[in-house]
Amino acid sequence: MFKKFGYSILFSLMLIILGLIFIVNPLISEQGLIYLLAFMCIIYGVEILVNFFKSYEDNECSFFDILLSILFIFSGFYVIFNMDIAMDTIPACYGILLIAGAIVKIPYFIKYRNVSMVPTWIFVINIIASVILGILLITNTLLTILTLTMFIGVFILISGIIDLIGIIYLYIKTK
Repeated sequence: MFKKFGYSILFSLMLIILGLIFIVNPLISEQGLIYLLAFMCIIYGVEILVNFFKSYEDNECSFFDILLSILFIFSGFYVIFNMDIAMDTIPACYGILLIAGAIVKIPYFIKYRNVSMVPTWIFVINIIASVILGILLITNTLLTILTLTMFIGVFILISGIIDLIGIIYLYIKTK
């Protein structure tokens, strides 16, 4: 069984352990989560910057896009190099960035709502959820981060359990 499904079993067990760590000790997990968010900010900022220069000739970009990309990149590096300060302030900063990102999406939503193949309500839910999460992060940072960390832990734990059950079921069916 291990030869056939060994890596899948190990991956599932690692997911279960990681989920339990996120649930049991969300404060330690918070620092890892903040590092992850910092790297995501840098990647997102670079993506916005690349798209800005790709679409510059098509007039599909705005100067606000380049400012937003610089803000994302700067905030990501700020968090990485100032973790002590960031642990206290970064949830509120990410709340502000979420709200700013939602505001930036509104003109694109208005411009492309009839062209897009994705239903309109998905864009609206995305914008509203970003604003609500941003407000929660600004007003109640510690509780929101701890709750999100525990929620991520529950999701990872459930995912690992489902994967493990699927592997065992597959093993039984192929035996």
